[in-house]
Amino acid sequence: ANTTKANFDAGTDDPKQARAEFATNADIQNTLKSALGDFAQLSNPAGSGLQVVAQGGGTPDDIRIHHAHERKTATYTAVAADRSKLLEFDSASALTLDLTAAATLIEGWFVNIHNSGAGPLTVDPNAAELIDDSGQIVLGQGQSATIFCDGTAFWTVGKSRSDLIRKTSDQTVNNSTTKVNDDHLFATLVANETIHFILFFAHVGNDTADMKFAFSVPSGAILIWSMANARVSISNILADGEVVTTSGSDSNVQGSTGNRAQVIHGTVRNSTTAGLLRLQWAQNTAAVVDTKILTDSYLMVWRA
Repeated sequence: ANTTKANFDAGTDDPKQARAEFATNADIQNTLKSALGDFAQLSNPAGSGLQVVAQGGGTPDDIRIHHAHERKTATYTAVAADRSKLLEFDSASALTLDLTAAATLIEGWFVNIHNSGAGPLTVDPNAAELIDDSGQIVLGQGQSATIFCDGTAFWTVGKSRSDLIRKTSDQTVNNSTTKVNDDHLFATLVANETIHFILFFAHVGNDTADMKFAFSVPSGAILIWSMANARVSISNILADGEVVTTSGSDSNVQGSTGNRAQVIHGTVRNSTTAGLLRLQWAQNTAAVVDTKILTDSYLMVWRA
């Protein structure tokens, strides 16, 4: 009763009508192992995603779809052999994933990417090719996407339209009115992109030094932002509802030995130059005191 029976219809040119009947599941497994025995000795086609596992040099004991994981700490070019892989990028500095020409990768090629590093990851197609109808896309820390090739262009699935950038450590300025770039509170901008943002930053210092800050954006970008909750006992404070539209233009907030916080809303409409939206800040009056922007301040960005 348990003998395998393979019974194929004859007299037809339609392979879909061919039928195999098996007595048990074990019979099915053994038949597949036997049929794929020679294949197990072959190298898997580049990027095929198919892995045949054989133990003891015999027939395959397992057949599975295999997605390799590779960690990258430098700029990298994705090639045909990366098909179906997970490429993890991990760097404190900005990295780029360059894509081989779509015609070379061919329709149906895909790769999974994840940015675990603090530095932004730019995905840059070959020459004038596009990804999501743009010249580039950028993934912030913790973002992932699957990139598909249609033979002429690239498309993403699963990429978030928002970024949350959290300040992971305190940053200090002492006895200086020279603005510094914030170590964490910045977001990447690709050419011709529009973003909306909210910045929450907590700070501490004193009311002798106070604090000044500004936003920098790429050349040609249009910036507009406002803040409604500043203390008003020092000069150059924004009035309620007043807006700033100039890159690098200073505004001030009153310092305190107790923690304080500011909330800012804004929009950047970028031109043809990629770059960064970045918070810059310093003491308003130089004083020998630690003026800090504190851990867990954050920048939230939505990409239109």
